[in-house]
Amino acid sequence: MIYAFRICIVLGWVFFQYDLHAQEETYYFSPQYSLPGNANNLPGNRVEPPQSRFQQFKLKESTPDFHGLTSTESINQFLKDSLKGPFILEFAIVHHFNKPAGLVLYFEDQKNHGFSFNYFSQKDNCPAEVSLYDPSTKRFDVQKMASDTYQRYWHHFILKVDENSKTIFHNGTRFGEVKNNESLENYDLKVAAYLEKEPHSQLGNLLNYATVYRKDLEHTQPNELFENFKNDLENGFIYSNIFHFNAGPYLHFSTQSSINLIWETNLPSEAVIEYGEELPLTNKLMVSRNLQEPPFIYEVVINGLEPDETYFYNLKLKSVDGNKMESGVLSFKTAAKDENPILFGVIGDTETRPHINDKVAKKLWSERPEFVLLLGDLTDGGMEDAKWQWNKEYFTGMTQLFSRIPVFPVPGNGESDLYWYKKYHSLPGNEAYYTFQYGSAEFFMLNSNERKAEFQSGGKQYQWLDSALMNSRAKWKFVALHHAPYSTDENDYGDSYSGKSNLGDPHVKTLIPLFEKHYVDAVFFGHLHSYNRIGPILNNQYDSQNGVWYIQAGGAGGNLEDFAPTRSWFSQKNYSGHHYCTVSLTENELVLKTYNLDGQLIDLLTIEKP
Repeated sequence: MIYAFRICIVLGWVFFQYDLHAQEETYYFSPQYSLPGNANNLPGNRVEPPQSRFQQFKLKESTPDFHGLTSTESINQFLKDSLKGPFILEFAIVHHFNKPAGLVLYFEDQKNHGFSFNYFSQKDNCPAEVSLYDPSTKRFDVQKMASDTYQRYWHHFILKVDENSKTIFHNGTRFGEVKNNESLENYDLKVAAYLEKEPHSQLGNLLNYATVYRKDLEHTQPNELFENFKNDLENGFIYSNIFHFNAGPYLHFSTQSSINLIWETNLPSEAVIEYGEELPLTNKLMVSRNLQEPPFIYEVVINGLEPDETYFYNLKLKSVDGNKMESGVLSFKTAAKDENPILFGVIGDTETRPHINDKVAKKLWSERPEFVLLLGDLTDGGMEDAKWQWNKEYFTGMTQLFSRIPVFPVPGNGESDLYWYKKYHSLPGNEAYYTFQYGSAEFFMLNSNERKAEFQSGGKQYQWLDSALMNSRAKWKFVALHHAPYSTDENDYGDSYSGKSNLGDPHVKTLIPLFEKHYVDAVFFGHLHSYNRIGPILNNQYDSQNGVWYIQAGGAGGNLEDFAPTRSWFSQKNYSGHHYCTVSLTENELVLKTYNLDGQLIDLLTIEKP
């Protein structure tokens, strides 16, 4: 009875949302990243980003010089109809990169009269300059700084235009107003982004959505619209009015006989996983969970698989309100047999830039790795109260790859509370640290967020790692963690431009004797947003025969960092730029290759083992 009552509440909320949205036009600008060629598959239901109805139509720029930036992308006249008479435009901006960025919404009638809404900010989490501008008079009617952001990076705006005034609301409160000096004609709308300082980005990385209200304006309250926006954002919903995936499907922790699969939808649903070694898919796995409130996250382990085998799968879902959705046919491969060569990817710090994640995902896909090591900071700060960083950034950029290639992650400080990290993964043990075998290698995955206590001699992870390494019989041994045992970074471990650096995290250095004692071949880490090949090191000295290699690979999306002004004795290769790595491994040879986003080789390391 209670369950039925809750379902009725969910359905009532759904139908209320659909009735509400029937009175409006919503345009979603978020990029839809997918792999090329035959792997081009966006799982689930989607809303295509708007496109210009008249490509040849060109509006003049809203200002002669927009803070020294030029427009990088624009969409002209994408509304279904011109804006006739009073209207409300609601839109949300996310500024989550540390470079200057701007956005202009330009309204122009058939007489070439109009106005523009201008947004500009120097960097994320900084006050934004907001203005209404009249190009004909070159006058700013409203020009103020918006200092308060929602969840640090979001600006929610409402522009209300009627016969008397133009009014701006910011995050639910009145921000500015100007009297109308012209009659309301048929406005066309152009949206232009100024993102030249943020390479590879698109308009949709800044402007999330825009909604036009043309009717019932008296009952369209700014504070209610802001509350609806907050609800969608806090739940990580990509769209507000269709049944969709807001995470995954997402493969991780592949073994020779199983693979873990997780997905999330915006509504509770039933699912059937169809899978097999060829089409048509004959195996079925039913998933029916009584999830009664968000998050609607589903976690499945597909067992009984053959090693080193390609499988296909399709996820078919039906929501509580009867809507249907499919992932489309995707593929994965189980873990290799022990004696077989493997190739895996290594990335770290995907963080804030799905547009960089997109480039990395496509380049890694071209290599067809067996799996990907992800060295922490999947998000910039995706703690319990910032779920959107997972859905609107991490999964937006990486689902295209991780719906086909399993990932083995470690947590970084970006998800140090492990709240969503654990909900979005099904990993061995306590899920914070674990080990797995693949081919002739064993990987020891650590949670360095607890390094101050657990990495010290006698600490929980110290003892666990000591025992796990001692008991390992693998030919190759690799450790993965987030924070740096060695570092040549300019300021993370002391300001190297004004004094000395610790050359790494002192709370991680306590593990170095274990790496050396148990003949670890390489330690992979991120945290620092650059590439650094370090070593080989034994007893704090260079040792080409018995030393341990350290590979810093933190360049998959975070704000780029730089190096100290002088070279450290252990540094073999530095690169300050976004990048990714591949490791090919046979029983007797390791080949590490590191590439920039253009696919150019920037480093090569070969290790031979007799």
